[in-house]
Amino acid sequence: MFTDIDFPYVSHSMKEVWHVLQNKNGIITGYRDQSYYRDITFYRKILSKGLRWLNQKILRLPINDTQCGLKAFDSEVGKILLSCKTDRFLTDLELLLASNKQKIEITPVSVVLRNDIASTQFNSSVLKNEFRNLLKLIWQYRL
Repeated sequence: MFTDIDFPYVSHSMKEVWHVLQNKNGIITGYRDQSYYRDITFYRKILSKGLRWLNQKILRLPINDTQCGLKAFDSEVGKILLSCKTDRFLTDLELLLASNKQKIEITPVSVVLRNDIASTQFNSSVLKNEFRNLLKLIWQYRL
């Protein structure tokens, strides 16, 4: 199981993801519902919804929320994670793309953010690097 460094989810959400993994194979991924968008900046909302659209329409993933930083998985997916090359924010996306390519079941579980979490700002150099990573992933998994 892994999560973002700031542990942004309530402990019940982490327990639920772990519990589902005990009864399913593959990868269990947190899924943020529409309430996630209430307390984030407009800019972050646009980035998140744009990536969700891309995940569904272009990358054809069975889930659209790839950036929820809470995932649990079995040993087969652990091997896939070790083969991922993407660094930083899009590691989650590569893991889900690689798992989906190998026909591994991906199960979403609704999660709840902690109330005291503040969104970080993305500077332009980080976004440029992540955009390059995104293009590489599209090339590798869809073209």
